[in-house]
Amino acid sequence: MSTVFDSFTNLYSLTKTLRFELKPELNTLDHMKDDLKYDENLKTFLVDDEIEKAYQILKPVLDRIHEIFINESLQSESVKQLDFTSYFQIYREKGDLKESETTLRASFSDIYSNTAEAWKKRAKNDKNGKDIFLKKGYKILTEKGVLDYIKENLDFFTDLVEPTILIKTLSSFNNFFTYFGGFNQNRENYYETKKEAATSVATRIVHDNLPKFCDNILFFEKRSEEYVDIFNELKTFGIAMVNKDGQELYAISRDLFFINNFNCCLSENQIESYNAHIGNANFLVNLYNQYKKSERDYKKLSMFKSLYKQIGCSDRKLGFFVLTNERKCDAEKTRNEKNDAYSVEELFESAIKAAQKYLHVFSEDGGIVAVPDLVEYLRNRDNYLGIYWSKAAINTISSKYFSNWHELKDKLVLAKVFNKAKLESDDDVKIPDAVELEGLFRVLDETENWKELLFRKNVIDNDEKKGIVMNAKSPSKALLSLIFADISNLATIFIKKYEEIISLPDFKSENSKKVIKEWFDGVLGIYQILKYFFVRENKAKGSPLDPLMMNSLEILLNAPDARWFIWYDSLRNYL
Repeated sequence: MSTVFDSFTNLYSLTKTLRFELKPELNTLDHMKDDLKYDENLKTFLVDDEIEKAYQILKPVLDRIHEIFINESLQSESVKQLDFTSYFQIYREKGDLKESETTLRASFSDIYSNTAEAWKKRAKNDKNGKDIFLKKGYKILTEKGVLDYIKENLDFFTDLVEPTILIKTLSSFNNFFTYFGGFNQNRENYYETKKEAATSVATRIVHDNLPKFCDNILFFEKRSEEYVDIFNELKTFGIAMVNKDGQELYAISRDLFFINNFNCCLSENQIESYNAHIGNANFLVNLYNQYKKSERDYKKLSMFKSLYKQIGCSDRKLGFFVLTNERKCDAEKTRNEKNDAYSVEELFESAIKAAQKYLHVFSEDGGIVAVPDLVEYLRNRDNYLGIYWSKAAINTISSKYFSNWHELKDKLVLAKVFNKAKLESDDDVKIPDAVELEGLFRVLDETENWKELLFRKNVIDNDEKKGIVMNAKSPSKALLSLIFADISNLATIFIKKYEEIISLPDFKSENSKKVIKEWFDGVLGIYQILKYFFVRENKAKGSPLDPLMMNSLEILLNAPDARWFIWYDSLRNYL
């Protein structure tokens, strides 16, 4: 999906192409006019729109190429040689992981190089008998030869584009591959290995999923015999051994919980397989905990953690679209002509369905898969071990709610929730990347006269918020209730304003654009609040991240039928 930034990048890349890449024998004014469809009457080139359409057709195809390359790399023989045991020993002992993380990340550079060499050997030469790939490592995916590779392997893309259309589209970019300059530069981030980067495959493996895998092993080791016996015990209770989708449950296997098995949990299909086993285990654990909770002194068994999807390997078809019309009826006419189309009106209909499903009511099956479920789960906790806020969230919350943040920071340093800043730093304290709420709330709850002194004046001056503070039993409960009230109000406003938005006579008028932006900004505000609680596994230095909380956030932030940020980008580009 093209962004405003992409459009500038594309224009710049096209200009470079016209100046530097056209063959000399074609570089005449007459030929350029033919090639770029110059209209003498309009005195302008008409190619931009067609190239943009072709660009949009090829983007998911190129994404699929990266997905294939990544998965092949992560299932290669080279990956089987990786040794994660030393990392696990350090993790078990809560030692410093930086050196081990750096070494493991760096190993993926050679893995990508090996895959690239395999692709070079498989690829046919171009029409002049020369190699289509000239660069090294993952860089082969950013050179023009990748277009020839796609032509050789059309079967990989038939679900994305009809083959004859794809061949025609590929041909249109023979002299314009630099049009993809910005796109290629963005995708190169997938292959970063030197540093920790949120969009890197190596980071996803080493910093995100490996700690989760290690935590699951540690959970299992503490009470392994109980986990293994759950299935048979539940059968004796006369429970139907099927999950909520009617699929048969099966016993938890010890084989899931060996560090050497992590080598087989790196690619997207491997992650999905592992997560299916973890889902089965968690369903059993949840049933078992419910049946045993009435027993005196019974301690709940820990739920296991699912792994995150692999970078560059999610289903883009669900969110990949460009808005073409304002109204559904016009989009339907276009689709009847066998052309892709999607309207603003249809986007709004999808948005209100998602809001009603995820923001407005509790889920039907009792799980934590809607925002009200998550709010209730957090509100009723006895403690907040394993629940974190990110550093960015702390900065946002402190400026929004607290009247004397400077004094609070000093107390948090004394309680060792925050750290003293280094002498050369401009900051007065060092806030960790992830702050566990148990320690933060303990300091808040020691605040004297908090109902009068803790919160900002604009909070107390608001009748609803003042009522929340005055009725709360503690400052930490008051703070959470204020945040939850913000979520509830934003959700209510979004749903109530839908009829007004969908009834706007012209979505592109200046007034409509302003109203639509405010409406969608509100719902994005809910997801920004949810992101307060979403922290990386390796940033949590206290208790392990609460798996129920993180699984819930993973569902809410990545639901395929609630693509809020993609919808917002599409709206912004169209309007």
